[in-house]
Amino acid sequence: MRPARGDTKPCIQTACPGVMQYARPPVEAGSSSANEALRWVCSVDRTHTSHAADDVRIAEPPVRR
Repeated sequence: MRPARGDTKPCIQTACPGVMQYARPPVEAGSSSANEALRWVCSVDRTHTSHAADDVRIAEPPVRR
């Protein structure tokens, strides 16, 4: 299942105590990132990010017998 806006999970960095939230990254001054895609962003360190595609698990097809 794909993540939805507002979903949370532990940060991808093992030593980081932050929580990642699925959202748009914050817009920085002078940036045109307002149209950036949703992604995972850490609550402690905004450089800890991950795209949703990184989390999609591909199910193996069922084995036919």
